[in-house]
Amino acid sequence: MTMWTPDKQPLDISVAGPIVIDQVLYEFDGPMIFTAAFGMFRVLFSRIDESEETELYAVGTVSDEVISAIRKGEMSVRGGVMSEPCFIIELDGLRLERCWDVHPDDMPADLLPDHGRSIIPGAASVPDTIEQVNSYFSVRFSGDRLSRKSMLFSTFRNLVDRVYDASRRLIAPAALQNTKSATFDFRLLEPAFGSLILNIESPSLKLGNVRKHLKRPDLERDAMEGFFDRSREDFFIEIGQLLKETEVDGQMREVAERHMHLLTNLQDLIPNEDSEFSKVEFNASLPNGHRSIVVDEDAGERLKKAYISMIGKRRTATGKITIINSKRRTFVVETAGGREITCGVDSGPFDELLLDDRFRGGAKIEVTGAFYRRAKRDYIAVEGSPALLDQ
Repeated sequence: MTMWTPDKQPLDISVAGPIVIDQVLYEFDGPMIFTAAFGMFRVLFSRIDESEETELYAVGTVSDEVISAIRKGEMSVRGGVMSEPCFIIELDGLRLERCWDVHPDDMPADLLPDHGRSIIPGAASVPDTIEQVNSYFSVRFSGDRLSRKSMLFSTFRNLVDRVYDASRRLIAPAALQNTKSATFDFRLLEPAFGSLILNIESPSLKLGNVRKHLKRPDLERDAMEGFFDRSREDFFIEIGQLLKETEVDGQMREVAERHMHLLTNLQDLIPNEDSEFSKVEFNASLPNGHRSIVVDEDAGERLKKAYISMIGKRRTATGKITIINSKRRTFVVETAGGREITCGVDSGPFDELLLDDRFRGGAKIEVTGAFYRRAKRDYIAVEGSPALLDQ
């Protein structure tokens, strides 16, 4: 059995004696995830591969706070081994064989523990960084076009602007959502690459201006901060309901009517086929515990479809099929004018299409539904069954 190793020379180091384990966090026929001292570092080991003679570990440099969060199931193991400086270490038992220093972007992603996977079996998704665990409110964008090393300045600015605008609408009390920074503002902690993680501190309140705006001269700061806490809690409750309800076909318009305010404010933050990111994660540390919600491309497609079912204009379009995405129940048509349209279809009608031999690339098709124009590719939330046409 050939074991994966980095495509570079190992470091020229030696360690006297075996690695001494500090804490074992998970074991299966021996320690699999554990902490230890490594030179001047406190590190987290996670076994990712093995041969008949040795075992290979992804290793990240961690603090006591990170170890505690991982042990309690509040932070992912992947986040720990991706904490710099990072290493790939080959051990024979606990004796060091080889060691490589590795940038997080060069870690073997397919061998690492999953993003958001808690060490506690069956637990919900958890943050990958300690900053997200402790954040008042954080937004993390992930995708192949975002890396730890660099990103386009325009992409960075665009995403920061989106989070600033959306945060004021999503987690502020309704009575303050349309006010300006002279009333309240958020402090942004240092952004972290590795995708893009934006952590927001608790609001900086200009209490005099808040009292004036609300016409409540006796309003106390603690009470105002409590309003923000309830707004954050309400956001996580409602987006959880929204994601669950949009899993049911045939109810998109009704769901959109119930959650139109949230859907509208989410549009710039959810992934779609035109966005720079493929997943967005919301986290917050609340008085009654941590909250985390992940919206991937499939969920983003459902939210986009629900939104368009409400605000789109009814239109019929005809074109040739260029792309079919069975997982998302969508296909793309190119119209006679060269414009591309993504067509989102309910599961029943889409399953019927899959049974039709004519449903393939190049086929001519007609769809009717709520139409929404987008910069790169338009969208139609299809009503009923599309009609395959003769060539």
